[in-house]
Amino acid sequence: MGLDLTLFFLRRPGELGETFVLCRDRLSFDTDYNIFCQIIELREYNKPTIRANHIPPQMWVETYEETGIERRRNDNQGDDLTFV
Repeated sequence: MGLDLTLFFLRRPGELGETFVLCRDRLSFDTDYNIFCQIIELREYNKPTIRANHIPPQMWVETYEETGIERRRNDNQGDDLTFV
């Protein structure tokens, strides 16, 4: 199983307090452990340099998908989405 990294962008910091946030833009990265190691601990000797926090409990992220707008709180592994 590989790792994926997709970044969704907020338009302003105040959106973290909202219930539903529509993220229009995104960046997707191929597997690049040099980037991933900065955000999550992949190996016992690697310490992330960027702290990721879980999104607030009331927040849902909405994205445009082929089937319409999709609402989510979790990533593909079932963990809470995080923000930096």
